[in-house]
Amino acid sequence: MKKRVRIVRHGLAAVLLGLCLSACGKEQEIEEEPEIAEAVQEPEDLPEEDLDEEPEEKPYSKRDLLFVSDYQGENERIWFDGRFITEAKFEGTSEPGGETHYFVTITMDEKGADLLEFATTELSKDHSILYIVLGDQVLAEPKVEMAITGGQTILRATSYDEAVSLQEILSREDEETEEK
Repeated sequence: MKKRVRIVRHGLAAVLLGLCLSACGKEQEIEEEPEIAEAVQEPEDLPEEDLDEEPEEKPYSKRDLLFVSDYQGENERIWFDGRFITEAKFEGTSEPGGETHYFVTITMDEKGADLLEFATTELSKDHSILYIVLGDQVLAEPKVEMAITGGQTILRATSYDEAVSLQEILSREDEETEEK
């Protein structure tokens, strides 16, 4: 039995092909397979909430927050992750000329302080960048000028919004307590 159905494929190219065929009023005859026929849904058949809903933000843990040198380079190295951060605090300062600077102060636990000192000692030798990465997004990329001791450092943000966002991400508490 043959039936006129739209071509069913996956991905953006298939959607565009389907739109082009629909606009031209063309459909292709193919043998109907029960699995395919059941999976085909016209856009108007989809519930409205599915069309309008924003994709849900995926939860992340502090282990997903990485401190990396040579990010996506040949010598990429992950030095440590965000589970050693105990506090991230937003700060802003104003200069007499009216210019305002925004910062996030990061405090690490004892093990994190040791890892931060070791990483920055190595990276300061050639003033490398220590990228702070979440997923595929670079949150900050400070240049390491000297070793950071004591487990506390300051990241300068380019705007108020960037500083607030960075502070929220860095100070996020994981839902479950994770072992370090």
